[in-house]
Amino acid sequence: MIEAIRLATVDDCSWLVDLDRRQRTLAPELRGGPQLVAAWPNRDPSDWSALMSGAASEIFVGTLDDHIMGMAVATLEVDLVLVERIYVVEEARELGFGDGLLQACIDWGRERGAAAIESVTLPGDRQTKNMFERFGIKARALIVRAPLALPAGTATDNAG
Repeated sequence: MIEAIRLATVDDCSWLVDLDRRQRTLAPELRGGPQLVAAWPNRDPSDWSALMSGAASEIFVGTLDDHIMGMAVATLEVDLVLVERIYVVEEARELGFGDGLLQACIDWGRERGAAAIESVTLPGDRQTKNMFERFGIKARALIVRAPLALPAGTATDNAG
């Protein structure tokens, strides 16, 4: 069903802006999503174009009938491929785009001598977690968080 997994081009920048907007809209629905979205750079078309021209990063897109259905942003940090973003539009999930994009990131990293690959997925994002696990990418850390601002009248010491 996938037409192609390929490198993004400057002509794809408006599609990338749209995919970014879609991912930013959906991610906050998941636990940890607002914090993750806050860490993502807010890129306009020229920012996406500049990222494409960098030697340490690559953007891959998955297409179907000349429509971009998903993207992955990979960055090489010494000998580590960091998949900064991976996203497939909801209507194209379960068609193999995520697997194809992740495989492109893996192949790109291997060609550059990377020793490992990492990414972040949110709790409750079972589809992405399962995709990573199909490729042997397992969780190596869990980040826990709680707000420190407590409502009035809330006990601050649970020890009793």
